[in-house]
Amino acid sequence: MNDKFEFFRTEIKKIASDWRNATLKIKPSEVSGLWLCHELSAGLDNIIRRIYEVSFNLALEAAGEHYRAGETEIAIVATGSYGRRHLCPFSDVDIAFIPSEQDNPFVDALIKYAFRLLVSAISDATDLRLGYAYRPLEDIPNLDSITKTALLDACLISGSERLYKELLNQLYETIDVIAFVRDKVAERSSARKSVIYSTEPNIKLGTGMLRDALQILWLLSVINKLHPPVANKLCEVGALQRSEAEMLEEAIDFYLKVRNWLHTRCGRKEDVLLREYQAQIANDFGFEGNERSKINAFFERLYGYAEAVNSLVRDVEESALEMKVEIDEHFYAEHKQLYVKGEDVLLRKPKLLLVAFQHAQRYGLEFSRELKRNIRHVASKVGKVLLRANGCGKELMRILEQPLHQDTIKEMVELGMLQAFVPELERAMRFVPSNRAHELTVGAHCVRTLLNLIELELKSKDSETLMGEVWKEVSDKGILRLAALLHDLGKVISEDEQRHCEAGASIASEVAEAIGLDSESKNLVVSLVKNHMLLLRTARLHDIQDESVLSKLANEIRDVGMLRMLYLLSYADAQAVSKQTFTELEKELLDMLFINLHRYMVQQTEASVPTDISEKWSYLSRRLKKSGLTQKQLEIATSLFPPSYLLNMPLELIAERLQIVDRLTETQKPVIVIRSEPGVDFSELSICTYDDPTPGLLSKICGVLYAKDVDIRMAYVLTANMPASFGKRNIVLD
Repeated sequence: MNDKFEFFRTEIKKIASDWRNATLKIKPSEVSGLWLCHELSAGLDNIIRRIYEVSFNLALEAAGEHYRAGETEIAIVATGSYGRRHLCPFSDVDIAFIPSEQDNPFVDALIKYAFRLLVSAISDATDLRLGYAYRPLEDIPNLDSITKTALLDACLISGSERLYKELLNQLYETIDVIAFVRDKVAERSSARKSVIYSTEPNIKLGTGMLRDALQILWLLSVINKLHPPVANKLCEVGALQRSEAEMLEEAIDFYLKVRNWLHTRCGRKEDVLLREYQAQIANDFGFEGNERSKINAFFERLYGYAEAVNSLVRDVEESALEMKVEIDEHFYAEHKQLYVKGEDVLLRKPKLLLVAFQHAQRYGLEFSRELKRNIRHVASKVGKVLLRANGCGKELMRILEQPLHQDTIKEMVELGMLQAFVPELERAMRFVPSNRAHELTVGAHCVRTLLNLIELELKSKDSETLMGEVWKEVSDKGILRLAALLHDLGKVISEDEQRHCEAGASIASEVAEAIGLDSESKNLVVSLVKNHMLLLRTARLHDIQDESVLSKLANEIRDVGMLRMLYLLSYADAQAVSKQTFTELEKELLDMLFINLHRYMVQQTEASVPTDISEKWSYLSRRLKKSGLTQKQLEIATSLFPPSYLLNMPLELIAERLQIVDRLTETQKPVIVIRSEPGVDFSELSICTYDDPTPGLLSKICGVLYAKDVDIRMAYVLTANMPASFGKRNIVLD
């Protein structure tokens, strides 16, 4: 079998190599763009058909007992530019394998042989790049819009026509028209970075260029469920006027001719028409006159097509976004707004109230005036019934678990939906807290906290900040968002800090029960509400370096995942009180507490730091020595700083503190260092001096600062019993 396979592989590599050499001899300037692309595609088709024929026979020999005619088969499908017959000289060759079934030995053998021969033919025998995918039919409904776009251009090369037709049927039946249109419009809008009249245009991605011409075909083919997406067929069904279809075909042909020329001229995939190529391409394309006249004539043709394509694509996009589209049996979209079918359907099926918000969020739709009025009317009638209505809780969690938009939450509050779902929120919306620091009522504060949480996630998405790293590790985002909405509702019952947390936890338990959360999710949301003040209170009132403080917190929180969620909730909660109360200093303290506590909990879990005190100091010494600190500095560090400080603070900060001590011992005079950072509304003042024999050194320092009208937000004092080699005087670091 191996000898036979090697024989066929050698044969197919020779065919592919000959094909490649022959195609590179064609001069793109002497033929139309579409003709050359079709010629390249047709030659490759023949190679792949031979590959399928050989692979089929080899698979029969290897696993023929598992072959059932008409049942166990595959389809080899070209996608992307190859599928739409736009293959340029150095375009990627994209192939999809469509199996009739998975885990069938014959089908597996057929794909294995075909794949190996494809790699030999394309990657080994030519200089082209092979892209491939395995696409079982059951996966088609769940593919993203980019992958579905590539399949819109699918073309059967070899194998089962039945599977190919099923692929197209699955694609067009399951494609979400509104989502597809919205995603494709957003994708192109963000990609259109250049104006039409760039002096070095990108022929593929530039404004009004090839991708915009294809955008027209893709959108209209999905809307009209038409395959393949070509201009003349769209014209036949009335989606394009004859003049528009002819313009598109001419523009695409010209763009492909330019791309073919660029690929051949550069010997690689190239789409930017640099100035250095412009005189040559204008001459090769047969434009007349002197050099400048030829270039100007060339660009007049190019820009003319770009202007026409740009005008048409924007019209098609706008029309696609505004057209009437059925979403389901109860809702439809039109003019970028969401409508409901029938005035009483929401009252008869309260669950649809939440489905409406799901649709609006998913598709970026606004509610029609009629739907807003309908929702407000029904929400005022259902009250607590909504919370316990069959399936409503699941729908609410579905909204909270999806990537959330602030507008969705604001709309739910404005129309009374959240108040109807959580009746305690309605009372809280009108409850003014006694704490003067709060800018909003209790209910509005809870909503603001949820909005802050959404904004924090959006801003820190994909960032390498502490907040960004924490968000990446949070999986129960729906539970976190629900806790944010409920966290302060207990204040309506009691404004005492401890009691309001406990009352809020009781409300959260009732809501979680009514929603139908499982016990684990219920316990999680209750714990978040009950402990939502824990980190903020500790950061403000306790020594965040003290190991006993960290140990107590760790015992209360118990889980690192819970710590991450409490950190995010604390941040959003503090921001929601007022802009003045959550200062840059408090943010830094909260960050430091999270870092210290996270490190402490991980170390306790993994036992990465020895617990015996002598072993702990040994571990610490090794860390400090690795940082480059001298033996003298190490002695000072172990005398001046408590273990919790050394084990939880970055080595850079420890080294900075030790430099201050060094200066004190050298000069014998107090050392004062002021550190400020951009964008932070406070400065850090460090004072290092010898301790005063009489009590009151800190009071004296604070008195001087007060006299100079300096506000003190936090003070941290370290008094060290110095080693004998440094004298008998103790050192104080404030």
